[in-house]
Amino acid sequence: MMKRYRTAISLVLLGGLASAQEGADNKPKLTYAFTKPIKQTWTMTAKQTVTVKGDNPEKPQTKNLVQSYTLEALWTPEAAAPEAKSQKLKLTFTILKLDLKADDMPLVKYDSAAPGDDPLHKSLAKLKGAEIAVELSLPDMKAKLDVPPALNDLGSLGIDKDTLTQFAQAAFPRLPQEKDKPLPLKSEGSAGGRKPSEITLTLTELKGKAATIKVAVKEKFAAATGEQTAAVRVTAMKPATMELEGDVTFDTGTGLLTKGTLKGKKPAGAVEVKFTADGKEVTAEVTPSEYTLTLKGAFAE
Repeated sequence: MMKRYRTAISLVLLGGLASAQEGADNKPKLTYAFTKPIKQTWTMTAKQTVTVKGDNPEKPQTKNLVQSYTLEALWTPEAAAPEAKSQKLKLTFTILKLDLKADDMPLVKYDSAAPGDDPLHKSLAKLKGAEIAVELSLPDMKAKLDVPPALNDLGSLGIDKDTLTQFAQAAFPRLPQEKDKPLPLKSEGSAGGRKPSEITLTLTELKGKAATIKVAVKEKFAAATGEQTAAVRVTAMKPATMELEGDVTFDTGTGLLTKGTLKGKKPAGAVEVKFTADGKEVTAEVTPSEYTLTLKGAFAE
């Protein structure tokens, strides 16, 4: 069953933290506040119709898929001097939930709080509670990770050092310093069969202690190269671009992300996806109807 989650899990990766102050010239100064452990919760919901053209193209199989994924991440910062050139944190995933249905029939249900002896439980149990060392360079916010060896065999689920590095950089991006001036960013490396993400952040409003930042994300698919361990591997996608956009809100007094919602742009038509499953090439048409990513943040109690 693990082969179903490779692409979807790796999609659940985007967020940010910041604090803002008004300068003497009335320009906002956005800086990070690493003062307390921070809990962030990411929830993704996707609805799509998938038509698989199997051995008999004249009788394709169509399913309505509904997927939801929840990750809760705890970021524990180390104390750092004001003049430090980097910030170190410890990343721990405390909650993992997956739910996948086809035509309202459950295909997969996973909750890290519930016991299980199947391969998926055994694999994801390695991720929950694992301590991942993260170092962010200042002020450009480039991420370096020290991933425990126990996580090295999770590549079939789309979880590897590359994916986790993009996750860290999405959680703490370099922030815009001028209102209404777009700040273009690009994620490091590739993950989950995607090229580096193109991200644009624009500070659009400062109202009281609430700073609103518009987020636009563009990801272009590129087939993974090198040795692959996944049982299911996407080899081509047309159109190859996925776009998300929305707003995130920051409490500028505490430097804490409080909420955010990103939604996927609907393509003009069906997306053609080619993939190999257990060595056999398969073609499917995917028509997305909803893709929503919500973000919540709070200081850990």
